[in-house]
Amino acid sequence: MTPVVPHRTVARPAARRAPSRGAATVAAVAAAIAAMTADARAQGAAAGTAPLPVAIIDLRPGDPAALRETRAPLADAVAAVPGTSPIRDPALAAALAGDAVDAAARQAAAALDRARTAFGALDCAAAAAAADRAVLALAARQAAGDDVRAELIQAYSYALSCAGDDDARGHALAARLRGLGADPPPGVPAHVWARYPQVDATSNNFAVPVSIATAPAGATVYVDHVVAGASPVTVYLPEGEHVVAAAGPAGTAATALTVRGRAPMEVSLSLAGAPPPRALAVRDWVAAWRTGDREPTPRELHQLLDAVGARIAVLVTAAPATGVVRVEAWAAPPPPARPVAVLVGGGTIDQIRDVVAVARAQVLAWDRGGPTVAAAAQPRPATDRRAAKAWWMYAAIGGAVAVAAAVIVGSQLSGDTQVVRIVYP
Repeated sequence: MTPVVPHRTVARPAARRAPSRGAATVAAVAAAIAAMTADARAQGAAAGTAPLPVAIIDLRPGDPAALRETRAPLADAVAAVPGTSPIRDPALAAALAGDAVDAAARQAAAALDRARTAFGALDCAAAAAAADRAVLALAARQAAGDDVRAELIQAYSYALSCAGDDDARGHALAARLRGLGADPPPGVPAHVWARYPQVDATSNNFAVPVSIATAPAGATVYVDHVVAGASPVTVYLPEGEHVVAAAGPAGTAATALTVRGRAPMEVSLSLAGAPPPRALAVRDWVAAWRTGDREPTPRELHQLLDAVGARIAVLVTAAPATGVVRVEAWAAPPPPARPVAVLVGGGTIDQIRDVVAVARAQVLAWDRGGPTVAAAAQPRPATDRRAAKAWWMYAAIGGAVAVAAAVIVGSQLSGDTQVVRIVYP
């Protein structure tokens, strides 16, 4: 049953009726809520100095770029709940969305999104600059072993389309696109591509020796998206623009290099940004849930919460048929409880703040020795959508715990059907 939106008026009492089993259930839940509210109120001040971390797990299908744009508002909504804080560590936040967790991947995604937006707005200067940033970040990912050919082609296509009258730059970009197997590249107008026929870049150019070193040494080095060897390594490059990237256990690095004249050159790259192991593990979990067409189990959610150091997980899902986005809050009870997460609330995406407030109140109550509220103690089966009404009713009641002065009013309609209303004085 969808909960009645909290308001500031109290309905007139209904005519007195004999209590039914349903009314007794509401009374029992209200009693549990009263105890839970007292615990939450007693601990609220202390908890204010140490907000409860909340893991936002995004399991929605769709375009990765479009989904990324919606995650910041979700995190802001969680942060608006007093006493909670979303996990904002970049690597862990990306892992919880099933995205790549290294710094280069995040930089590449952001730059490519910016290039796409600017190109669509016919802002070639901004599109070209963002595309260049994306190329460097993607080159670092390629050196680390990621298959980013499609993203590189997209970034280079934006850059080439905006090259204008810079023929030297245009030829260099076209050569890299051909090296990636894009001939012609998608998205580049035919008349633009025709300006840059394939040529032998070394036919009239002196090859300049370029020594490439990395810190630490031994990293895999790529030049213009082709493996050059392990650092330190010397390559011979023609005059013009080039991209040098490297990757190793310490992380990745990439830089743009312009070769002019005939003097030998040196390039030094400092590797950084290796993703933390726990972020890699979380990413693998979430990626498996996204691609495996199944919801995580309560035990798996407890393991994930333990790995990221949080007590509350918010699952964001979308119904395949309707696209309606919903959120569920799962919480990890303290030891010696069984190591399984408990479903404590849920609702539409617009109700995320209320859902998180319910979860926080439940965690505080547990930590003070309080109860688990009624049906929230039993996780809703992923396949039993009929159970949604029952657990939502109790989640709505539990929302009162987040407000110290809330009054819970339950009125029987017929048989075992109740209206549960949270009234704020």
